[in-house]
Amino acid sequence: MLRDYQTRLVVERPAYRRYRFDQALLDQLHATLASYLGHFQQANTYHLGQALWAGYPFLAQYFDFDAERQRLTRKYRPPGGFRRVAHQYRYYRWRFPGDVLLFQVGRFCEFYLPHDSELAHLLNLTPLKLNHRHALWGFPVEQARQRLRLLLEQGQAVVWIGPTGRYLTGIEERLPVCRFDPDVA
Repeated sequence: MLRDYQTRLVVERPAYRRYRFDQALLDQLHATLASYLGHFQQANTYHLGQALWAGYPFLAQYFDFDAERQRLTRKYRPPGGFRRVAHQYRYYRWRFPGDVLLFQVGRFCEFYLPHDSELAHLLNLTPLKLNHRHALWGFPVEQARQRLRLLLEQGQAVVWIGPTGRYLTGIEERLPVCRFDPDVA
């Protein structure tokens, strides 16, 4: 069963591995894992949970698992209540540490933290003028493929965060679309 999910969510390419964030499919996978963990409660849960994660490492792209507390957390579903786009960005920076976020706002990918200055230099981005979203750098979405290729060639994992069209708190909800990992063996 888990191998089927892996086949549907993970795409292997010569230069990278792409993890798709299909929300409906991931919710089904979450239900399957919760069922497994429920059955594990009668056994040595810690070791069974660890074995599950070791046998299917793709799960770590989508979920955090605390074996001691039997807690399964979805990485792809943010908490509600963000009041600014920059807050969404910071949340995903925390959720995907070490990865570059291609954070789509309208027809642009934007970067919001001073920490992103090295990335902006690598991508040859010029600082944006002062704006109400507090974005510091950005580029048109049409350039995303070219920029993604450059980042992958540099060995950098990349997460695309895209708009959903839903407005929950006055700003558009954004969710992970896919993650690109250049570390293909």
